[in-house]
Amino acid sequence: MRYVVASPSTYAYFDALRPDAQGVAAPFDASQCADFNQWKYGMDNRPPYLDDRSPAQLEAACAARRIDYLVGGADSDPRQKALDKTCAAKAQGPQRVARAQAYYRYIAARHPDGLRQSFHIVPGVGHNGARMLTSVCALAAMFDTKGCEP
Repeated sequence: MRYVVASPSTYAYFDALRPDAQGVAAPFDASQCADFNQWKYGMDNRPPYLDDRSPAQLEAACAARRIDYLVGGADSDPRQKALDKTCAAKAQGPQRVARAQAYYRYIAARHPDGLRQSFHIVPGVGHNGARMLTSVCALAAMFDTKGCEP
């Protein structure tokens, strides 16, 4: 089983860290955004199907999975129509490329030994599902083809 995460607007963080101005995970000042750690941005108020496990257990299960994170290299418009622009989303970064890079750095730093995940910026692709899912990187992630090495 493999998972392919392609250009989501936000990510579910496992604790109260969020990227700082340099995109490095750091404690987040909740006074800037009280709901920054609510589910789907974080682990507070998770839905019932996830509430039977702790955030640490959920993170361990996530880290053990084969996940390929993809983001379009041109998906960097902070005003893009479908981009989540809530305060909690902006706590993860200004746009999709920054959010994807920060999240992957976050999860990789927390699991330096044994992470079965990879990250790829797909050159020239904006927020376009058809172009993303037919890219060399998406095909490599889904079908183990060659051409998109980390």
